Amino acid sequence: MPDYGDYDEGKSRRRRRRRSKSGYPKQRTPVGPGLIVSYCALFGGIMTLIVGMVHLFVNVEAELEWPTAGKSFVSDHNRATYRLSAFTLAPDFFADHWTALALGAISLYLHAPKQTLRIVTCTYLRFGIWNLFVALYGDFGYAGGFGILVGSLKIIICVACLVTGALQKKPMDAGLCLQLFKSPSQREREERRRKSRDDAYEKV
Repeated sequence: MPDYGDYDEGKSRRRRRRRSKSGYPKQRTPVGPGLIVSYCALFGGIMTLIVGMVHLFVNVEAELEWPTAGKSFVSDHNRATYRLSAFTLAPDFFADHWTALALGAISLYLHAPKQTLRIVTCTYLRFGIWNLFVALYGDFGYAGGFGILVGSLKIIICVACLVTGALQKKPMDAGLCLQLFKSPSQREREERRRKSRDDAYEKV
């Protein structure tokens, strides 16, 4: 009776190789405190972005006025209704109108897989300080009670970052929660890079 053991083993090896080349993940990203904190921080960044949008929608009224009869065609009649209302680079006006929106956009960018602000997300302590900064300067002072609620959420996220940093001996990775939006092959490559970085971190 022929022995099909070697044939079956080779067939299963080829099947695993095809699965690997097709990009199927070999293992799922484990759900831990770091992943939960990343998801909460991502949600907090979205809410801060909404706070900025609400502030602009409620408080900024930019209008363009076409020069009417009796007015000079090149006079600065849109200074108060358009430029000083929203679209100016004067520090006082620009910072007051656009701070919340900018901080919300940066908070979302910190979760991008290839973001370049690792100085903020390399440790849970720094990431917690960032969330505290966003709460104080981008949430509490904008959009009334809605901004207070979002700022309180960011304070909770800050505390969660500090607790997670004390419990986990791994570097922070805010982009971990966005693995679901990437292709399986990309997730597999990122998992290998993360594992090698964690190993190097533990050796140090």
